[in-house]
Amino acid sequence: MASFWSVFDLFGKKRQQKILTDEDDRELFVQRYKALRELLKNNHEVLLTMGDMQEKASGAFVFDKAYIETSYARIADGIKSIIDNLDILADGRYRDLIIPFQEIDAAVRSSLAARVAIPKTDYVLPLQDLTKDHVAVAGGKMAQLAELANALNLPVPPGFVVSTYAYQAFLEHNQIHGLVREKVSRLNIRDYDALQAASLEMQTLVREGRLPEALERSILDGYARLCRDTGERDLKVAVRSSALNEDIMASFAGQYESALNVTSAELLTQYKNVLASQFTPRALFYFRDREFEIEQMAMAVGVLAMVRAKASGILYTRDPSHPEKEEILVNAVWGLGAYAVGGIVPTDNYRISAKNVHDISHEGERRQEVMLVAGSDGGTQEVSVLKDQMERPCLSNEQLATLASIALRVAEHFGRPQDMEWILDDKDCFRFLQSRALRLPASGVGIDKRGATVVEDFPILLSQGTIASRGVGAGPVFVAHRPEDLAGFPEGGVLVIRHSHPEYAVVLEKAAGVVSDIGTVLGLLATVAR
Repeated sequence: MASFWSVFDLFGKKRQQKILTDEDDRELFVQRYKALRELLKNNHEVLLTMGDMQEKASGAFVFDKAYIETSYARIADGIKSIIDNLDILADGRYRDLIIPFQEIDAAVRSSLAARVAIPKTDYVLPLQDLTKDHVAVAGGKMAQLAELANALNLPVPPGFVVSTYAYQAFLEHNQIHGLVREKVSRLNIRDYDALQAASLEMQTLVREGRLPEALERSILDGYARLCRDTGERDLKVAVRSSALNEDIMASFAGQYESALNVTSAELLTQYKNVLASQFTPRALFYFRDREFEIEQMAMAVGVLAMVRAKASGILYTRDPSHPEKEEILVNAVWGLGAYAVGGIVPTDNYRISAKNVHDISHEGERRQEVMLVAGSDGGTQEVSVLKDQMERPCLSNEQLATLASIALRVAEHFGRPQDMEWILDDKDCFRFLQSRALRLPASGVGIDKRGATVVEDFPILLSQGTIASRGVGAGPVFVAHRPEDLAGFPEGGVLVIRHSHPEYAVVLEKAAGVVSDIGTVLGLLATVAR
C-alpha cells in the first residue's frame, strides 16, 4: 500500500506546483503514470485468471494440463510485470522482490514439468487395502471403487488390482516403452488413417508381449485367493481398466476396454487386452487431445468377481443439462450394463428429486427387445428380453428410492456430483461398479429458454428427443453406419449415427454436433462430448 500512497503524494505535489518545471519532471511523471496504469491492469488480469482457476478446481468443470500451464504462464507474466512497474513507481525500493518471485516461479514450473512417478508396490493389491488416495498404484477407477467399499461400506464386487507398477514391469520386460513413447509423440490424431495404423501396431506389441514370470504368478495367486474368499471354485471375473487419470483428471469414459465373465483360462490374455486398449484409436485421440504425458498412460487393471445381473445402469446425482435442479437421473436396462453405457439399446429413464427420493418420474416410453447376459462357459451373449420383462420397468419405485439415497450419500462423501454405474443382482441387491466426478457446465451456460425459432422455407425435420449437451451447431450432415466410416468426416460436420458408441469419440473435436438414434444422456459418448 505504501507504494500507491507515494504515487498519490507525488501527483498531489505536482498539482500544487501546477506546472512541470522541466522536461525531466515531465518524463518522470509520464513514466510513473504509465507504470501505475500497467500495474493496475496486470493486477486485474492476474486476479481474473486466479479466480477462473479456483472455479475450475471446484470439480464442476473439465480441464487438462494444458489449461494449468497456460493459466500459470499468464499469472507469472502478470506478476513479473507488476514487480517491474512497482519498481518504477517506488524508485527501486522493491527491486529485490524479483528474487523470491524467481524462486517460486522455478519451483512451480519444475512441478508442472515433473514426470509422473510410479510407486514400487506389489504386482497385485487386494481391493480391501486401498482407498481413493491410492490412485498412483491402483488407477482412478479402482481407487474410487475401493473408497466406496472401504470408507462408505457400500456393496462392491470383491476383487484385486494389478498395479501400475506391474504395467511398468510388463513394458520394460518386453522392451516396448521407448517405441510406444516415440509413436505417441509423433502421432497426428487429426489423420484418421494414420491414427488407425499406429493404434493397430501398438496394440499388437502389447498383446504379443510376454508377462514376466513373477507378474503372471502374482495374478494367478490373486485369482486363487479370490476364489477361496468367494467360495467359488472356478470364479468368473470382470477385468476392468483403471488408468492413472481415469475418472480423476478427465473422464476417459468408454475409452478403454473391459472384459466380462472371464474364465481362469482367459484371465492373463484379457489382462493384456485391457492394457492394449489404451492404444485404441479413440483412447489415443482422447489422450493426445488432452495433452497428457506418456507416463500418465500407466494402466492398473481391476479383477472383480462377476455379478449375476438382473438389471444394470448408470446414474447421475445431477442433471448436466439443468444443474440448477436438484434431481437425480437414472438409466436402467435388463441384463448387463454394457448395453446401457454403450448406447446399444433403449433404456428406462427415471428422474428423482434429491429433496424427496420418493418423488420419482418415469420419462419416455421404451421397448428393450434384447439384453446382454453372462454366458455359461464365459464371455457374454445377446438374448431376447422375456415378454413379461419387456412390459414392465427394470426397477420398482422402492428400489429407485434406495438407489437415489445411496447416490446422494456418495456425492456428499466426495463433495461433488457423481456419475455412477450399478448392478441389481439376482437376489435384488445393488452392487456398485464405479463412481467418478460428474462434470457440469457453469450455471446457465448453454441453456436457452426462448425455444426454437422456425426459419421460413426450412421445415423442422426432427423436434423431439433427449438433449445430452445443450447448444447450437450447424454443418454438413455426415451419416456413419460404423466407426470405420469416419475417415472422411469433415471439419464442422454434424455426425448422425444409429448407436451412440464410444468409438465415435475420435471425431468429436471436428464435429459441430451429434445426432444419435439410440443413446442416453448418461452414456459414454455423451459424457466425452460434454
